[in-house]
Amino acid sequence: MVFTKVFLFVSLVVIVSSESIPYKPCYYSGKNGKQCTITDVNIEPCPEAAKNEPCKIKRGEYASIGFKYTLDYDPVEPLKTRAYWSTVLADLPFIGMDTDLCKVTECPVAKGVQKSYNYTLDISKSFPAQKFDIKWKIWEEKAGPEKECCFMFKMRLV
Repeated sequence: MVFTKVFLFVSLVVIVSSESIPYKPCYYSGKNGKQCTITDVNIEPCPEAAKNEPCKIKRGEYASIGFKYTLDYDPVEPLKTRAYWSTVLADLPFIGMDTDLCKVTECPVAKGVQKSYNYTLDISKSFPAQKFDIKWKIWEEKAGPEKECCFMFKMRLV
């Protein structure tokens, strides 16, 4: 009984302290369509999420991102991951990010099995202070964009 109360208290603290943010799946054209399901996207710190605004992250600091994902296909490892600044011309990768998915989530990853993803993103002081569309991807190294999981959100660097 004591264990149950402690577990419920800790779960409540985690839920209250995380900032769930608005996000959307990436646009897919062609026959591939959506490749995964994303839920519970959170960024710490992000008090702006309560007002449905982009998170304000200070340059020179860190932002923790977490989400749950379920792949809709049988992946072939090694799987990769990376955050990008999405622009009209191209997606620019965050420099210095380790792209090995198994370092931020439990592996192996299987079709239909929900996994948790947690990463601490280093926001360099050299990044420009402005609002960005961020694209987060998980993909098969050998398959490329035919087999990827992707979602987008907004972030403001200050």
